[in-house]
Formats: sequence, C-alpha cells, structure tokens
Amino acid sequence: GAVACEQEMSKLLKAIPPGLPRPTLSVDGASVVIKADPEKLQAFLAPMVKQAQQDAHRQQTMNNFKRLALAMHNFHDNHGFLPGKYTVDAKGRPLLSWRVALLPYLEQAPLYAKFKLDEPWDSEHNRPLAEQMPKVFGIAGDDLPAGKSRIRLPVIAGGLWSGEGPPRTLRDITDGTSATVWIATVPKSAAVAWKLDEAKLKEQFFGDQPYAVSGYADGSVHVLTPAIADKTLKALLTMAGREVVQQDDVK
Repeated sequence: GAVACEQEMSKLLKAIPPGLPRPTLSVDGASVVIKADPEKLQAFLAPMVKQAQQDAHRQQTMNNFKRLALAMHNFHDNHGFLPGKYTVDAKGRPLLSWRVALLPYLEQAPLYAKFKLDEPWDSEHNRPLAEQMPKVFGIAGDDLPAGKSRIRLPVIAGGLWSGEGPPRTLRDITDGTSATVWIATVPKSAAVAWKLDEAKLKEQFFGDQPYAVSGYADGSVHVLTPAIADKTLKALLTMAGREVVQQDDVK
C-alpha cells in the first residue's frame, strides 16, 4: 500500500513547475516519507506570505477609511459643515486636529470628553490623550509610535482643506464628491502638515509608497498608484476646478 501511495504521489509531484521546490519521496516500511528542503521552501513561501500580509493590511486600511468617511458625513449632518484641519483659539493658533473632532462619531465619546478643547494637542493635559487615539486613525502594519499616523488630509491650493477660511460644506465640492479625494495615506517622510506643492505633486503625494489608499468625499475608498498622471491627481485633490476626470485615467 505504501508503494502504491508513493507512486501516485510521484505523479502529482510531476505537476509542480520547474524552478519550484519539489519534495522527495521514499518508502520506509509501511510509510511514505516526504522530505523538503526547508531553506528552499521558506524562500519560495516568503514572497507569498509577505504579499498576503500586505493585501490584508491594505484591506484593513480601506475599512478604516470607510469608517472615517462615515464619521465625516455624520459630523457634517450634525453641524452642517465639515470639521476643519484643526480648531483654533481666539488668536488663530492651532489647538486640536480633525481627528479629535471625529471621536464622538467613532464611538469614542468618553475619550473626546477627556480633552481640554481650549488647549493645544501638546499641552500637558492633552498630550497623553493623543497616545490613546483609536486604531482607526492608523495604517495596519505601521510601526509608528502611539499617537502618530500616516492618514492625513491633503492640503493643496484649491483643495478641500486649503486656506484658513470658514468651515467647508459638501456643497462646496462642485467637482463632485465621487471625484474629490479628501483623505489619503502619506509617505513616512511626510511632515505633520501635509502641504502639497503642485510642482512636485506626485513626488510628495506618493513618496516611497507603491500606492496610496485614498478616501473620496462620497465615502468611497480607492487605491491610487504613481502611474496616475499629474493632472488627474491634481483634479482629484481639488474640489472646484471644473476638471472632468475619466475613470480610465484613475490608476
């Protein structure tokens, strides 16, 4: 029986393409012994495991973006406008970011209540709270310190978050919410204030990222790659440029 089993298994092993690790078979009494080179097997499996992890991390990040989009829309429905990049004091100095403003809409009302809204994020009281921000603001697989995130609001001239004027509303997005990026992953090298220069738009937007998970103002989430044209990326990042973005141009 062992011999017959070994013969059938040998037929199956012949189907393994050349170049892939192929185990050896032998019969030891009533047993079929299967041996494989662990180093070759690990070298073969490592890229697949890495790709599977990357795919899982990207999907988790996209799910986070959908939750943030829902929170953004709920904030808008409640207040009649979108949260600003940050709140300011009477002298116009930045205090707390948009992330804090969304906490009540992410089932984080108790954490929101702990913040002193009239103090900056790095005050003695608020700084420890910043390290308690929920994982929805993070990118799966990142190893950044607590309170740090690569999910940012892209600031570009003509974009949703440009300037220091009154709060924006969804009606201000005349290009259409399905064609306006309002949130995206940034390269690890990006500064805290993610201000994009049109002359170096793609370089700053993607950096060392092979792709950027991007949330649109209608709540949808897509993946953009450096293959996208500069003018198409600019059109997606501005909210009232009157550009027509063809779906085939979004890569």
